[in-house]
Amino acid sequence: TAIRSGVDLEEYLHDRSRELMRQYRRDLEEYSDSLSTFLQMYLTLIIVGSIFAIIVTSIMSAFGVAGDMSSIIAILHFSIVFIFLPVISVGFIWLIETTYPGE
Repeated sequence: TAIRSGVDLEEYLHDRSRELMRQYRRDLEEYSDSLSTFLQMYLTLIIVGSIFAIIVTSIMSAFGVAGDMSSIIAILHFSIVFIFLPVISVGFIWLIETTYPGE
């Protein structure tokens, strides 16, 4: 339509490229803000929460508070470290890739 209307094609393309670049910068800034929020949630809830749960249950079993539940605590530690954290981390990576503004 720009060619048919008789406008300067170079000027039109230059203006259009600036407009698209501004939009891309806005999208990247929004992505950066949301990525920062996701990262804070991941570190606080997942990593620190898992470490806290392992430490608390280890202290409980060391002082005998857990009583006869040492095998259950070992299973809990195993599931946190080898199942829960990897699954949540893969989900976090998927979340980051699906919210990326490119393509």
